[in-house]
Amino acid sequence: MLWRFGGWRKALAFHFTGFGNSCEFLQNSRVNVVLDIIAEMRFRDTASFGKRQEYAVIAELLKRGFDVYMTLVDDQGIDCVIRLKGGKRYLDIQIKARSKDARHWNLFAGMPLKPRSNYFFIFYTEMNQTFWIMPSKDVYRLGSKNVSGKNIGKTSLSLPKSEKSKKAEAFNKYKNNFELLRHFDK
Repeated sequence: MLWRFGGWRKALAFHFTGFGNSCEFLQNSRVNVVLDIIAEMRFRDTASFGKRQEYAVIAELLKRGFDVYMTLVDDQGIDCVIRLKGGKRYLDIQIKARSKDARHWNLFAGMPLKPRSNYFFIFYTEMNQTFWIMPSKDVYRLGSKNVSGKNIGKTSLSLPKSEKSKKAEAFNKYKNNFELLRHFDK
């Protein structure tokens, strides 16, 4: 419990300097520099997790032979576009990822959603290293609509935590099933 020491900075500094004079660490500029670096790394790691996972999903799509185009701005909930064989059909893809360190690693909350046949979500859960490929219409059907709070009107989706639950049976067809993207209209 870091607050018992007066915050994480003081607790880490106390840890690094041992149990000597507890005020001495505050004047140790090296410790403060180390703590600033640790804080920056933690922020950068958190801030960049989503972008890293977007690239991981795009790499997975490319590895599976999809023709992928990345968007420059994600203002429409589209992270990339896939052109299907024949070049006349496109899928809009929204990528969402949850870290293994997230308290609710299987919950994707507060998603604005206007379902349509060529709009897919690819969810990635780091906890079980699983991709969930889902048509937006199924996300809308299986998710819940928030009726209060800051995400009112938005959709939340809770993916199965266990492979043995009834929920897992309902979601099994989406698990690592990239072929859904090739055959979305069949």
